[in-house]
Amino acid sequence: MKHLDEAKTLWAEIVPKSGQAKTQQGEMLRASEKLRDSWFREGNGYWDKDYEHFVAYLREHLTVAEEHFDRLTDLVVEWIHAHPEPVTHEEIPDLER
Repeated sequence: MKHLDEAKTLWAEIVPKSGQAKTQQGEMLRASEKLRDSWFREGNGYWDKDYEHFVAYLREHLTVAEEHFDRLTDLVVEWIHAHPEPVTHEEIPDLER
């Protein structure tokens, strides 16, 4: 993670110990970390409307410009560099797109 130290500092400054943040910046960081935490703790096994909200909130604020898709592609390329050996993808039945 490129910005781990900065994310930790920002978390301490703009994300409350409980409840929603007062700023979009804080809430976006909180949403991102809530989703990460759910994934690593239970593999999103307890997904509910709150997690749907976090995804929608991030989508609302992050998908308004092409540059965000550029960043996503950059992250994928960085992942590929970190994993140069082919990793088999198991096809998902009924996935048409």
